[in-house]
Amino acid sequence: MNNLQEKLNTLIAEDKARLIRIKKENEYYITTEAELYVLNTKDNSVTTKKPYKRNAKGYLAYSIHKLEYVHRLVAEAFLEDFSEHLQVNHINKNISDNRLSNLEMCNNNDNKQHAIISDRINWIVSIAEIRAMQEIKQSDNVNVIVEALDFHKSITHFLHDTEEIA
Repeated sequence: MNNLQEKLNTLIAEDKARLIRIKKENEYYITTEAELYVLNTKDNSVTTKKPYKRNAKGYLAYSIHKLEYVHRLVAEAFLEDFSEHLQVNHINKNISDNRLSNLEMCNNNDNKQHAIISDRINWIVSIAEIRAMQEIKQSDNVNVIVEALDFHKSITHFLHDTEEIA
């Protein structure tokens, strides 16, 4: 067994890699870190594939059966609420960061609102956090939500700084 086979087996055992596609004798595994492993079932060899840019917006894709966006493969494999009808949001707005921890499912309106709010507060915030603030403020007004998130950000930084001093 080579190093890649051992690494893939470990990732599978730790539920950090999941089977996402089968094509002829190849099984394709995507990891929580957005790496793609290919297991050839004939000879049990394992290789990795590199993503490449698919479109002008810069979204990364792998070629499996067809070109498939990396963020959608990771979401399909690991996010319980994955749906073909929903969008995958990059929480930190870096579309090259396709790690599971940076992805969340959303509808088109949530995705647009996330872009507007995170631009306004210049801070990484998830749609789940925006929704929580909306519930707290019971408002769809972007200005009210931005104020609440700014307050949340300042409290979070204060608490973090306090912990470092203590």
